[in-house]
Amino acid sequence: MEEPEGCPAPEELEEEEAREDEEEDGIMPPDDVFSSAAAEAREEGDSEERKCQECGERSHNTEFFKAFQISVCNQCKWDAPAYKCMTKTEAKETFLLTDADLDPGRGGLAFVVRSNPRKERWNQMKLYLRQQVEQKSHERFGGPDGLEAEIRHRVMEQYARKRKKLEGKLPKKKTRTAGIKPRAKSPERHTHRWGEEVQVGDSDDWTKTCVECGAVDCFMKL
Repeated sequence: MEEPEGCPAPEELEEEEAREDEEEDGIMPPDDVFSSAAAEAREEGDSEERKCQECGERSHNTEFFKAFQISVCNQCKWDAPAYKCMTKTEAKETFLLTDADLDPGRGGLAFVVRSNPRKERWNQMKLYLRQQVEQKSHERFGGPDGLEAEIRHRVMEQYARKRKKLEGKLPKKKTRTAGIKPRAKSPERHTHRWGEEVQVGDSDDWTKTCVECGAVDCFMKL
């Protein structure tokens, strides 16, 4: 006997009744029967129930987990240095990373967004996990030693640029103009070489003569 058109087959009715019985008994249906919306809701519920991986007591910070995939509560996040965050400017200045290194769309790092504490009207801050920033920097420069060498290199380059700029501002030393005769050197001072002393008659007067220039010096001997 043919089934009336529009009526479910007996096999379909049996499967529907079995599914209803399982739900009433608390048995979860297979994963493939969940819709995507239900799956997302289940994941969010699991995320909220996660405990802190440090203390194991308090619930983890959901925003921190969504950004960095780390289950840690607010208290441990503040106490442990491993979970400290830093701004984009600090990451670029301290660890020499570029915008491309930090851009998540180009294989960069995840971040959380916070309002600027200086002025609310300013652009929001991007906070990166310090340990991830440090690891990214070490991968780029070949470890801590490579990063330190690059920092020294950039400091020396900056010093050289500043010195060159400063030298350009100093007045140049004037050179002697062509056509002007240099000042003549003063003649050396003459030192007399006196000859023999000669008495003038029977008086007390005496004379002596320079053997080089002929100058005569008169003096008296008592």
